[in-house]
Order: sequence, then structure tokens, then C-alpha cells
Amino acid sequence: MTEYCQRRDLFQKERRYTLSPRCVEWTDSGGECGGFDFADVERVELKFVPTRYQRNLHRTVLRGRAKQKLKLTNTHFKGLAAFEDRSAIYVPFLRELHRALAAANPSVRYTRGMSHFGYTLTLVLCLIGGVGALFGAYYGLVKDNGWLLFDCLLLLAVGVLRMWSYLAKNRPGSYDPLELSDELLPQVKS
Repeated sequence: MTEYCQRRDLFQKERRYTLSPRCVEWTDSGGECGGFDFADVERVELKFVPTRYQRNLHRTVLRGRAKQKLKLTNTHFKGLAAFEDRSAIYVPFLRELHRALAAANPSVRYTRGMSHFGYTLTLVLCLIGGVGALFGAYYGLVKDNGWLLFDCLLLLAVGVLRMWSYLAKNRPGSYDPLELSDELLPQVKS
């Protein structure tokens, strides 16, 4: 049996997830247990959701017919602003989960990234911010204000580099559960 252990946040106890051919079961450190039968899963969502403290954060959500939801991430909460990257065990668990789920329930939809609306809105806001930074840089150039010019160009460069990676990993679409690309998975640090 394949297992994965994590505590997602301050408000959740540590859980041990175990895969079987028909379900994913969990037991938390307080003794509570539960499960999610693969026959009840309607959709699986993979998303890259970095935060200030978790730059490599990836989230998997299983959604079921009766509004059931199971969230898994590749990090383990250790304390305030302290997270342990568990990608090395999360990635094999996720691959095995997809194989078992695809075998048990072929009708599951597999989606990746943001919604089409969210992705478009993010692109539009990035373009507006980029145009604003260019206007600021132009204003700094015209007014002979080197600091404003430098700050706006630096802001533009950092913004483009950050958002490029985020938008590439969160491109909306679907994926094959048996062919998970590295783009959809967290980077495993050696």
C-alpha cells in the first residue's frame, strides 16, 4: 500500500493517507479516520499555488458527487511560517493515486491550473500592471529621474519573471492521469 503523511495547516491534525485499489483512506493523529471511494470521485484538480512561505506549493483536490472534497499538498505544516517540503514522497503518491483512480473510475475529469476566466483575468491584470510600469519608466526618463526609471524597469522585470512561471504552470486545461508531466508536479529537491 502506498502512503503519504501531511499536516496541511494549523487547523488540521496530521493525516496519514493510504491508497487501496478502490479508495483513498486517511487517519489523523487524533484517531479520526475517513475515506474517499474512487467510484464517488467526479473531478481531480491539479494547481500550482505558491505563497510567500511556500514557493513550490502544489495542491491536488479530489471532488466528489456529494460535495465531498479531499485536498492534498506537497508541504507539511511544522509551525507558523514553517513548512517542510515533502515533494519527494508526494510525487510518487500522486502518480499512484492517479493510476489507481483511472483504473477504478474511468469517468473522472482531470483538470489543471486555473479556470479560463481566472486565467484571462490574471493575464489582463498583468498586462495593465506591465503597461503601468512602462509608463512609469517613460515618465522617469522624460523627467530625468533615474531612480524612478530604474525602479519601474526592475518592477517590470521581476513581475514578468514571476508571473511567467506562475501562468505557465496554471494554464487551464485537462491532462492524462497516466501521463503526468513534470510541469504539473512539484520540483523534487535533491
